[in-house]
Amino acid sequence: MFTRKPLIASILLALSFNAAAENSVDQRQTGNNNQVFAEQADGDNNQIVQSQEGDLLTSTVIQSGDANLAETVQLGQDHNALIDQDGVGNRSSVYQEGSAHNATITQVGNDNQSDVWQEGLSGAISYQEGVGNSHMIEQTSWGNTANVSSVGAENSTMVTQMGAGDMTSEQTGNGNVLSVLQDTLYYGGIADVVQAGNSNNADIHQHSATRYNTGLVQLKQQGNSNTAQLSQSGGDNLIDFLQNGNGNDVVVNQRGRGVSVTGVSIGDSNSVDVTQGSELNTVDVNQNGSENQITVMQEAYSSLSASQIGDGNQIAVTQGEAMSFSELSATVMQVGTNNIATVIQQ
Repeated sequence: MFTRKPLIASILLALSFNAAAENSVDQRQTGNNNQVFAEQADGDNNQIVQSQEGDLLTSTVIQSGDANLAETVQLGQDHNALIDQDGVGNRSSVYQEGSAHNATITQVGNDNQSDVWQEGLSGAISYQEGVGNSHMIEQTSWGNTANVSSVGAENSTMVTQMGAGDMTSEQTGNGNVLSVLQDTLYYGGIADVVQAGNSNNADIHQHSATRYNTGLVQLKQQGNSNTAQLSQSGGDNLIDFLQNGNGNDVVVNQRGRGVSVTGVSIGDSNSVDVTQGSELNTVDVNQNGSENQITVMQEAYSSLSASQIGDGNQIAVTQGEAMSFSELSATVMQVGTNNIATVIQQ
């Protein structure tokens, strides 16, 4: 949760006292057809603060070079904000409150950080490339969309959405950490995540109080330590994952009727742990190569299909109980090396 005063404001204040070659812009407007633009190029301790208060509101900030900071706070009606930053100290923040919202932040190079916090109809895109990368996007009700991307070094992304909940994120290279919380009011909740290379970690949670939620998590992790913690509550949710190479570890917890997990693990330590509550749930998992391990717990009227090809191959399945009238199904295929399969149906 963001504090209701963007963090950048305090940094801007601190820097304003000791800037050696001080670029600075501070613009404030209250009322009606507002537009504000600012551009700083080539140099030194850049700072921009733009604040607007009512009606059609637009703000654009472009910075290039050195200690860049930018803040834009817009409060009522149509909203639009773009921040573009280029090199060295990069920081950004956009806070927009009532109605239409739109925010785009692009950062290239060095200590990148970006904050977007929007309330209402939402929409946000943040792109970062190089070194310190971090995103925080918080959107509160209704048709939330966040498109987040990081390329290179200590990537971190945190997205919190309440409302329709829809986000995509692609992280390429190095520290990759991703945390997503979607709390949907009725239908939906889509998280589409790609992590490629190095210490990948994805923590994705979707929650709905409705029985027919149709939430979707799509996760693709390629290379190195790949870990994922995925949870969904509400009915008809789907998780689909692909892990390719190295640590590959997935833990899934689904609560609700008619939920499904499909996934593939290829190469190295491959571990999949799935817990599904309620009924009419399905799991379909395939592992190919290395120390393959699958653990599944399902309640009534559930089905499992699992295959393991090559190396450690272990499968442990428990199905049944909790208001059970049975109707359980388990299909297991193991090919090659230390195969162990245990299936308990009750």
